[in-house]
Amino acid sequence: MTKGIEFEDDFLLGFLLCNKFNADGALAGIRHLLNLRKNHSYFFRSIQFDFTTIPAAQFIKVLPYRQSNGSVIVLFELGKVCWNDISFETFKQLAFIVYQQLLRDPVSQMAGINCINDFSNTGIRHLRYCTLPNLLLLYHVAFLHFHSSPEELLNYFPPEVIPVQYGGTLSDYYMADWMKKANKQHEDLTVKGQKNMFP
Repeated sequence: MTKGIEFEDDFLLGFLLCNKFNADGALAGIRHLLNLRKNHSYFFRSIQFDFTTIPAAQFIKVLPYRQSNGSVIVLFELGKVCWNDISFETFKQLAFIVYQQLLRDPVSQMAGINCINDFSNTGIRHLRYCTLPNLLLLYHVAFLHFHSSPEELLNYFPPEVIPVQYGGTLSDYYMADWMKKANKQHEDLTVKGQKNMFP
């Protein structure tokens, strides 16, 4: 499956880092990504319309400030999704684009990504998409912690990096320009991978 492909060095290094330089683990990860490309090729294409103006497509946000350890924070608000406004494929594409492009940053590769999942305002309309094949796409989660209240997030995040509705001080945090840039750069995601980007 990987025969004859000359991968980007930065792309390979990302797989080696997350596998603590275990070559077999890195190769398995690359094969998983190639299988994903074969079975879900639309993940690897950019979105051809301006999704930043559609409120339902603003369910995923990269917050503008990192934690003190360098990790980036992604806010995932599933309750904002309206399936009449965006397709499920676009929903999955957006999530894939955000994480793929964040992982091109060497700081994110080393420090990681924190994801705040807000499931308020979700209901039956979202449940029908929780099928086994869709849930299997999420199996790389390393740690999951459920909070009884949004204010509990302040035990894990400083207030200046999280939005007001979670007890923080951050307002106006949807970075439309970053999302457009990530989508544009996603066009260059070939089977060989991409070079790292330095913000």
